[in-house]
Amino acid sequence: LKESQPELYRAVRNKLKLWKLSEEQIQQIEKSGQVRENFPVYANVSGTVTEIMVKAGDYINQGSPMFKITNLNTVWAVFDAYENQVSLLKEGQKIDIITKAYPDKKFDAKISFIDPLLNSATRTVKVRAVLQNTKGQLKPGMFVTGNLGLRSKIINDMIVIPESAVLWTGERSVVYVKTDPENLTFAMREITLGDLLNDGYVVLSGLEKGEEIVTNGTFTIDAAAQLKGKKSMMNEKAEKVMAGHENHN
Repeated sequence: LKESQPELYRAVRNKLKLWKLSEEQIQQIEKSGQVRENFPVYANVSGTVTEIMVKAGDYINQGSPMFKITNLNTVWAVFDAYENQVSLLKEGQKIDIITKAYPDKKFDAKISFIDPLLNSATRTVKVRAVLQNTKGQLKPGMFVTGNLGLRSKIINDMIVIPESAVLWTGERSVVYVKTDPENLTFAMREITLGDLLNDGYVVLSGLEKGEEIVTNGTFTIDAAAQLKGKKSMMNEKAEKVMAGHENHN
């Protein structure tokens, strides 16, 4: 073919090159003298196949994508920063990344992007950090936490309460606030929570600095409130206890 039909020969070689076959592969096909129905096609970039867009027997058109290859040597971590934290963040700032997959390890990262738009529903801004992942330890979709050097200053400007203080009612989260320090009386209050930090939950609304809440034994107090017909986790509106049952044992 090379001698008898040089134009066809060149066209076949060019076709194989368009299919990303290397010169070595093409020479092997020539030397074999046999028709090859199947041959490996190698990607021109290194990475991990994260999506397969075709299956055996499919017809494809020129330029149609067949696989999605992602280079995971460098990955992004995306966070939600609260409105009162934005002024403390800047591009190029260092951040420590931790994940439950490697609880004893910290990954170094730098903030590469701060969204100029605020999410009006959550009052947060998207922050993106870039970190090296040459060992492939971090996987797409993992949950991570970012810690800044200014973390203590940020927390001082926020209200953070222990996990044990919060009762969940499905869509609502409530705590018990001390209303009378002398008589140790408490009232249930619904609050809005933000992220879970190492120290507890960030309170977005519902509590003021200086207010005291129950941090242990919350279920016991809530159960007593339900028995007395007071506002509780399962009873948003207080009800009067029926007569004849107040002293029932």
